[in-house]
Amino acid sequence: MEIVGEAEDAETALVMINQLRPDVVLLDIFMPITDGFGVLRHVKDWLEPTKVIVLTSDASEMVRQRCASLRADVVIDKGDAGLQMLPALRMFQ
Repeated sequence: MEIVGEAEDAETALVMINQLRPDVVLLDIFMPITDGFGVLRHVKDWLEPTKVIVLTSDASEMVRQRCASLRADVVIDKGDAGLQMLPALRMFQ
């Protein structure tokens, strides 16, 4: 695995994802400027082979359902990230 980019906000993330075309995007739903739901929608609509792992501090049922409706591949609560992140990444190797 190789980290190919990092973005602090949704606009930068979209530019980088479009340029770099990563296999997997680790996406925080709650980012500055705009939320990550739009990023998730774009990736799944335009870059279908790209997998998206959503990392969130609000893993409520409402957030999980919205992520599922936008076709997120995995949703991980930040509190569980230490245990779930590596297995989630390995699913897409």
